Amino acid sequence: MKKKKILVVDDEEDIRYILRRLLEEEDYEVVEASGGPQCLELIKREKPDLVILDILMPDLNGWEVCRTLKESPSLPKMPVAMLSVLGDTEDMKTSLDYALADSHLTKPVDFPVLSMTIKELLKKPPKRPEREPEGSGSAEFFTPHKFDDNNT
Repeated sequence: MKKKKILVVDDEEDIRYILRRLLEEEDYEVVEASGGPQCLELIKREKPDLVILDILMPDLNGWEVCRTLKESPSLPKMPVAMLSVLGDTEDMKTSLDYALADSHLTKPVDFPVLSMTIKELLKKPPKRPEREPEGSGSAEFFTPHKFDDNNT
């Protein structure tokens, strides 16, 4: 069976390195990008199954990258998990409602939560830009729960 391909996008090399090592241990193929424009180019060429995307990047922020990905008819559709130090309610709302991300996780990330999120996102179709009226409550996204050592 072909390995699932994950594109990890973060301007911090150490974050990309850690995620690559952890994801490769889970038997994923990993492709890396250090910024938004490189991410969009790699998506066209590599056609990943999922994108893990930082928000705070110098060239093009992750919200704009995600929204471009979700709304562009010329780019392949895949789930996007935002992964950022930004974790308050407004940041999550921006990720899910404006950027149309499929999930929002905060750094430092608990790897079992990230792993579970990836598995769930790969099972279902990615969020599309077709929107219901504001406040309709119809948006679906996966919200992971924190694990403890006894609940795996």
